[in-house]
Amino acid sequence: MAGAGVELLTVPMLEHPDVYIYIALLGLAVIVPFASMGYISYWLWGKGRFWKVVSIAFFGFVTYIVYGAFYPSDSFYVEEFEHVSGIGFPKSGVVTQRYASYPDIHGDYTSCALIELSSEDYNLLRQKLLSDTKQKRVPISTICSPVSIKGAQSAIELTVQDGESGEYRNWGVLENSPVAYFSFRSY
Repeated sequence: MAGAGVELLTVPMLEHPDVYIYIALLGLAVIVPFASMGYISYWLWGKGRFWKVVSIAFFGFVTYIVYGAFYPSDSFYVEEFEHVSGIGFPKSGVVTQRYASYPDIHGDYTSCALIELSSEDYNLLRQKLLSDTKQKRVPISTICSPVSIKGAQSAIELTVQDGESGEYRNWGVLENSPVAYFSFRSY
């Protein structure tokens, strides 16, 4: 607590000496792979027609891998739902909204999604949740902030926090809409 005549000193982020080290390492982590890929493609390009095709395929493959790392496909969210809930993905399920962060240096990430269901699958999941003694009703705002949920006020949710594996998992269904959701966070 600052008393009379005492100023609190704040250090702007870029004036901290470690920031420059992190920026340099991040720059190297981005520049080196792309520079290497560019050099290999340039070197292959000069080797003949066949190697030009190999160069284009190599560049396309690396681009596909990088794109998939930042924007996972629906199959990623299907597997995440099955991991979080411990049940199979509903047959009528369609992933309508999704979010996944890129893993940090320790591999920790966050993911969540909304899944539209048929009324039959919705009722099955709802009954499964209601029969579990650990379920609870939660306000919508606590589900997954990057995913917007309109029209619902609350949800029935099952939450599991596993300190041993470092995972926080919750899944549920919205109360007045045939939509299931899950949220996963590793720490």
